[in-house]
Amino acid sequence: MQIKTTVQMESQLAAQHLVGHLRESAPHPNAVATFSRVTVTYSHRDAGAVGESIAEFLINR
Repeated sequence: MQIKTTVQMESQLAAQHLVGHLRESAPHPNAVATFSRVTVTYSHRDAGAVGESIAEFLINR
């Protein structure tokens, strides 16, 4: 089962930074930045790690 999450950032640069962070820290996400929106597709088994990675990025900004 695949899960898709969309995160709206304030700018395209912030969206690109989130994609980079996800690719480095979460297990096997497919993260794509389109303008200021990030779409992440991942396995339900990785949901906790992906959610934690997004939260970590937002908290540490």
